[in-house]
Amino acid sequence: MGWGKVFSEKRRFFHFHGTRLPVWSTGYWIAQAKLVGITYTLYHSKFQEVGWKEHVPDDKPILFAISHRNAFMDSLAFVHIHDSQVWQLARGDAFKNPLMRKLFYFFHMLPIWRERDGVDTREANEETFNACYDILALNGMVGIYPEGDCINERHIRPLKKGICRIAFGAMEKYNWEIDLHIVPVGVSYTDAEKFGKRQLIQFGPAVRVQTYKEQYQKNSAAAINTLKDELQLRMQDQVVHIPRSHNHHDIDQAVVIGARAFLKEEGSPYTPIAALRKEQELSKKLETIRLNDHEGISHLAKTLHKYVKGRDAFDLRENTFDQQRQSMGYRVGMLLVLLLTFPVFITGWITQIIPFRLPQWIVRKNIKQRIFFSSLQYAIGLFTFTFFYLLYFILAWVLSGHFWMAAILLLVLPVWGKSTYLWWRAYKRWLSVVRLKIKLRRKDDTAVHMMADREELLRIMRNAS
Repeated sequence: MGWGKVFSEKRRFFHFHGTRLPVWSTGYWIAQAKLVGITYTLYHSKFQEVGWKEHVPDDKPILFAISHRNAFMDSLAFVHIHDSQVWQLARGDAFKNPLMRKLFYFFHMLPIWRERDGVDTREANEETFNACYDILALNGMVGIYPEGDCINERHIRPLKKGICRIAFGAMEKYNWEIDLHIVPVGVSYTDAEKFGKRQLIQFGPAVRVQTYKEQYQKNSAAAINTLKDELQLRMQDQVVHIPRSHNHHDIDQAVVIGARAFLKEEGSPYTPIAALRKEQELSKKLETIRLNDHEGISHLAKTLHKYVKGRDAFDLRENTFDQQRQSMGYRVGMLLVLLLTFPVFITGWITQIIPFRLPQWIVRKNIKQRIFFSSLQYAIGLFTFTFFYLLYFILAWVLSGHFWMAAILLLVLPVWGKSTYLWWRAYKRWLSVVRLKIKLRRKDDTAVHMMADREELLRIMRNAS
C-alpha cells in the first residue's frame, strides 16, 4: 500500500460494545512495519508467503480460514505480511482488563467466548458476529481459526461450523449483496516452539459464498455442512496433512528427513514452500503404505527409530548430511570463517546473551503447555531486548558524550544480535559435520549402522508409490 492510500484511505468504521472502531487505521499500519515487521523478521530464520497475489482479491470482503498450530505466532504472521489489516478473533477472557481490551482493539482483535469461560456463548458472541458482518460489508478482512483449538500437529482437525455461520450470517444481514470470499490459509513451521526457525504462510483458492445462495435458502444446515467440508479440503491442501493414526509422528518425522535429502539431491533450493510441497508428496505416499502395507509401514517405523536414535546419540542435525558439507574444503573454509568472525560472536554473546536467554528461561520455568512457548518467548523478548538496547544506548551516550554514536549503536545492535546467533548456528553445523567425519573415519559401529539406516529409510521413501 502506497503512502497515497495511507493518507487518503476512506474512514470506514463499525461499532462494537459502544466503541467506534476503524476497519483500517494508519496507526496500526505504522505498528505493523515498526513493531512487528522488523522483530518478526529477526525472530525467524526464513519467512515466506505464497499465494496472496493470486488468491486474495483486494476489492472484496475476505474471510480467512486459518490453520492453527502455534498460538499467537499464527496471528502475527498476518500482521507481518503486506498491509493486511485482518480483524482476528481471540479468547474472550483476555478482554476483561480495560487496558488490554483497548490494546487488542488497536491490534484488530475481537473477543470470541467459549463455554469454559462461564458465559452464555450464544449471547456473548452475538455482538462479535455482528461486528464481523459489518467489517465484511465494508470490504474488510476477518481471520478465523475454524479448527477451534491450537495443537502443534501436522494435520487439519475437523472444522467447527462457526466460520460458515459467520459467512452466511453476513450474507443474510446484507441481503446477499456482498461478494464474500473465504480464503483457506495454511501456516507451517519447521519447529514451531523454537527461535530462529522457518515459517511459511500459504493462501489457497478462495470459495465464493455467493455460489451457495440457492442451497442455503433451501436448506441452511446442509449448506453449512457442505461449505465446511469444502473448506476443510482446501485447508488440507495448504499444509502437510497427515491423518491421525498410530504412525502419525513416524510419518511426520520421516517426510521432514526425506524432503530435505531429496531436494538437496535434486539441487533444488530448500525453501519453505519447496519443503512443503515435497513433504506433501512424501506424506501421501507413506499414507498409502500405512493403509495398504502393514509390514511396510512397520519396517519404515523401525528403521526411522534406529536412525534417529543413532543420529541423536551423536547430537547430529539433518543438515549434517547435505552433500556440499561433506568436502574437506567446506570444513577448512568454514573453520577459517568462524575464526575470523569470532570477535563479532564473542562480543555479541556478551552483550546479548541475557536478553536472549531470559525469555526462554522464564517461559520454560513457568509455562507447562509447549504450544505457548514461541509466542511468549517472542512477547517477553520484545521487552528484554528493548530494555537492554536502551540501556546500552544510554551507557554509550554517557560514556562517549556523542548522541549520534550511541544512536548508531542502537541501530546496529539488532543486526549484531542476529549475526551472533547465525555464527553460533554455523558453528554447530560445522561441529556436527566434523564429529560425523571422525566417527566414520574410525569406523565407529554406531555411526556406520546409523548411515545404513538412513540410506534404508531414504530408499523406502524413494521407492514408495
